[in-house]
Order: sequence, then structure tokens, then C-alpha cells
Amino acid sequence: CNPGPGIGLLVVYWMTGARAQKNTCIEKLRHCALIAIPIVLFGGVYEVYYFFAITKPRLILALIAGGIVGSLTFVVSQVGLYSNPTSYSVIEIINSAPPNTEIGIILGFSFSAIATWVIGWILIKTRVSKFFDNIRNCSNEIFRSLDRCAFNC
Repeated sequence: CNPGPGIGLLVVYWMTGARAQKNTCIEKLRHCALIAIPIVLFGGVYEVYYFFAITKPRLILALIAGGIVGSLTFVVSQVGLYSNPTSYSVIEIINSAPPNTEIGIILGFSFSAIATWVIGWILIKTRVSKFFDNIRNCSNEIFRSLDRCAFNC
């Protein structure tokens, strides 16, 4: 129940779409990411950022790295929760924590968001991995051939 990676991913989308032209798909994604940040943070609805992760599959690596950094921070600072929070909002998670561990929990959220943001920014700006683009092209070909097959059958 760490909202940090999701927040980091949404901030990447919000910041990389800053120079997009009005009424384009990127501008709409940027606007949606900005609206989704408080929903993930205070509402605890993590499913909101899944769409953003699916649109650029290489950003899943950034989410994984952010989760690892957050978990490491929780372990190093020796913090945890009494019970499973009901809504996964930041307020509920902090209320489920033992006394005097709130700082460690906030640090875990923050570090995981920063790690996701940095790695996501690098992956979007440098286009390091062409591997995922090749997979996407290959899967598009497979789906086109399946459509033709279904149409012929």
C-alpha cells in the first residue's frame, strides 16, 4: 500500500506533456495525470494510474524500481502498519501506523515517488529500450493476422 510509485508515474506524465500543443492526445493525458494525482494520494484509488502504465509499457520498470526503493526505505527505517488500511489513502495509511513512525512512512512514499519519477523521466526522454517497441510492433502484426483469420473464418 505505497502510493509513491503511482504518484511518480503521474508526475512524469504531467511534466513530459508540458510542451504539448493544445487539444492533442498528449495534452489530454497531461491534464488527466494532473487530475489523477489527488485521487491516488487522498482517495487511495491506485487503479487510476494503470492506464498510464499500460500506454508506455517500459514505464513499468520505473514502477518496479520505485516500489523497491519504497520497500527498502520502510525496512531501513523499521516502519510498518498495525493493520491493513481500508482505503489506501495517505491519510488512512498514516493513521494505521504506530506512533512515531509517520516520518519513516512519509519518507518511503517520497523516495519511491522520486525514484519512479527519475527513472520514468529517463525512460521517456532517452528512449533507451527499443525492445518494447519491437514487442509492440510484433504484437500489432499478430493482432492484424488474427483479425484477418477471424474475418476469413
